Amino acid sequence: MAQQIRLIAPEIFTIGGTSVDREKTITFLNEVDLYFRQRKRIILDLSRIKEAYAESTLLLFSAVHSVRCRSKRHNAISIIYPEENSNPDGYARIILSGLKKALEAKNENEILQLVIDGNYYQSGCKETIETLQINTSQMIFQIDGISAEQKIVLLTAISEALLNIQHHAYIGNDYLQRVLRRNRWWQCCWYSPSAHRMVFLIYDAGVGALNSYYPDSDDNAPQEKINKMKELMSKGYSRFNHNGIGKRGKGSEDLKNVIQNFVEEERLTIYTDEVIYSYQYSQGDEKKNCIATSPQCKIKGTLIVWSLILPEKGN
Repeated sequence: MAQQIRLIAPEIFTIGGTSVDREKTITFLNEVDLYFRQRKRIILDLSRIKEAYAESTLLLFSAVHSVRCRSKRHNAISIIYPEENSNPDGYARIILSGLKKALEAKNENEILQLVIDGNYYQSGCKETIETLQINTSQMIFQIDGISAEQKIVLLTAISEALLNIQHHAYIGNDYLQRVLRRNRWWQCCWYSPSAHRMVFLIYDAGVGALNSYYPDSDDNAPQEKINKMKELMSKGYSRFNHNGIGKRGKGSEDLKNVIQNFVEEERLTIYTDEVIYSYQYSQGDEKKNCIATSPQCKIKGTLIVWSLILPEKGN
């Protein structure tokens, strides 16, 4: 009989807050995979969560779904949720948001049902990419207040993000390709009419952007990782092209260039390995930043967080 381990989620569940909150959250997320590999029966206690954000909850969805895909034991993982009476804030963020339904999805049919139901939390693979793209397209074309051209521009940028996963994310990782289904990703997407804000998050559990870009690199110095990430996010660079010459590999430029003329503000944040890359565009001004966190805050794979403040139609 498998040994049981109980993991208690921190009250502030975030990867974008203070360094202390970020480290607690990422440690919790990484321990899910660690103890699964040790063949322990995992109990996830989410009952104390008071604050939870899209970035961290999408990673949680991925961690739980990954265990369900890889395990042959039906009780490999169980979850304790916040109760409405004792923790209304946690209840709203975990239950009312639709996250619980995503965490409890145990097979591909239930994962696809999330898409059909319009759940914020969704997941796809090579076989279902068309279904998710159609669903995302329908959601965007239902948005009032932005032009048809702007909607096409948004869809083009989202397609580019998915294309990167299909081509780069799981290079050399045949095991995950098999158990998760080919080119698996998790996404969270919604539109807030009152704020005129479109948010799109996408995560893959692959080798990570840096390892995809420089698969043979053995230089793990923080500054070197920062330099490589800045280079990767520059126009013309890709894992096939490290000199920036030619047309292949546009990094974040594909997202920036198609969006800049159509948004009031863009925020693009990419988490991969120990590196956080951020890009902000507002009123014609660009700001870029790239930092390396501690090894304890390493994120497996790549998470893209993309937030757009859209102008009103005709502006």
